[in-house]
Amino acid sequence: MITKLSIKTIYNCSLERAFKTPMLCDVTKIHTGYMFMPAVTHCTEDENWGIPGNSKKVFFAKSFTQKGGWGLWIRLLSELKINIGK
Repeated sequence: MITKLSIKTIYNCSLERAFKTPMLCDVTKIHTGYMFMPAVTHCTEDENWGIPGNSKKVFFAKSFTQKGGWGLWIRLLSELKINIGK
């Protein structure tokens, strides 16, 4: 037996707001790896993620575009500004 489940949520907002809003969920469930984008394995130092001024480190799985391990460091500057560094 095959069961399919689909959940769809639509948020009415500008493109700027949509792309600059931090993801306050488990990103390993969303970024599972597709084509050139490697899968996210886990995040560290993310206890206060979502509060402006806090940061987290994102780790990636090994792929043909990434060697795996620590990938980037993200700091939330304000609700609409995210600073991505490596």
